[in-house]
Amino acid sequence: MWAFIPDADDHMLNEERLDVALGVPRCDNKIAYVFATQGYTVLNPFPFVRSVHVHESDLRYYSKKGDVRVLGGVAYVHPGATLTEPAELDFDIWAIRTNQVRDVKLNRTLERWAEEARLAENSRPAWVAHDADWQYPAITEQHAFNRMRELLPTEYGPYDSVYLGFPFATLIDMHAQHGADHPRTRVLQAALDAQVPQLRRYKQVVTVSQHIRARQFAELFIRAGVTDLFWSHCVTGEQFFADAPSMRLHPFPLYPVQQVPRGAEDFARPRRWLFSFVGARAQKNYLTRARDMIIDLLADDPRGMVIDRDGWHYQKIVYDAQVLEKAAPGVEGLIDDTHSKAFREIMDDSVFTLCPSGSGPNSIRLWEAMVNGSIPVILSDSWAAPGDAALWEAATVRCAETAEAIAALPKRLERIAESQERLQAMREVLMKLSERYGPKGFVIDLAHYLDDQLA
Repeated sequence: MWAFIPDADDHMLNEERLDVALGVPRCDNKIAYVFATQGYTVLNPFPFVRSVHVHESDLRYYSKKGDVRVLGGVAYVHPGATLTEPAELDFDIWAIRTNQVRDVKLNRTLERWAEEARLAENSRPAWVAHDADWQYPAITEQHAFNRMRELLPTEYGPYDSVYLGFPFATLIDMHAQHGADHPRTRVLQAALDAQVPQLRRYKQVVTVSQHIRARQFAELFIRAGVTDLFWSHCVTGEQFFADAPSMRLHPFPLYPVQQVPRGAEDFARPRRWLFSFVGARAQKNYLTRARDMIIDLLADDPRGMVIDRDGWHYQKIVYDAQVLEKAAPGVEGLIDDTHSKAFREIMDDSVFTLCPSGSGPNSIRLWEAMVNGSIPVILSDSWAAPGDAALWEAATVRCAETAEAIAALPKRLERIAESQERLQAMREVLMKLSERYGPKGFVIDLAHYLDDQLA
């Protein structure tokens, strides 16, 4: 007795290949063989389903040993462990004469060709990108793309996950400063929309954004089909945006623009200043007034170096030149080289670097201090660090964004610095973080996440 499941393709019932003599030796085995070699799944429901074959005693119209109407391949069907488990099959060849046959083997060529065709049809890249219009010199998104391009497979494959490299910081600034209907916004938005048909082939689309206003413009990511956003401004406990609950959030570093990399042998050298902060006061869009407190409360402390600057260091080159086009990118003075040099030299000569929040909970100086070996003092209550929290706890100092905590900070740092063993231990862990999240590592969490998806 044979049965088909309701949605089975039963075209075989009408084909000549199923013209098998019934009621003769090996007929059931031949039917199993034909279906199995045609790619059907064969099941043997015994002992879950039982049938009884009843016939009149000694009534047989064929010779059990002499009937040769069923020759060639046959299959013996083993019972499955469960009712729906595909059966294991043994193939056998029945022939009237075998003296010329040297061997019998299973040829898997058709199966291999079918798999090759399936892979070719489903073959796609491990990354797609619009490699232009990147924001600079804050190049977190561009550097992430360049590193992922180096790490991801170059060959196409049946990938369900993909990395999307796109200048989201530029697109968000275009929308925020000019509006959706501005020609520049429309051109860049069209570049993102052009990727969508290809991105729809994947179950998972992973990308990076450095912009603090990514939450406000969550629809840009959803429109592109992004399922996982590695964001430089994740806050503690936030796993998704309220307006984009289907998109998972992952903490991500910022690119250390003014980096002065130091090796392990140089981390422990003497430094002039116990602590330093070179930066601007809090702007109206900043999260807290911690910067004002640092300048007002610590500027006169002889143990540290605190310098008050006028505005964000990259305001002119990012917004005046790139976003608002008030100045040509090549014009001198968009970055104050004197200020840049002083910033690097002071950080390079500081045991601790104060890293308050700005417009977002993360700050570039934190990552600049990390690669320099100047221990970051993190003044950002809500910031979610990437990776292992224990490493950050061991390598950095956390300070509340309150006047009391900031005023007490010099004495607290002085006590830490009194123990060279403690400083050395902190710097050793800081070196691990630098290797993981500095320019050479940078995307390590993202790469591991995608590796798990691509495997």
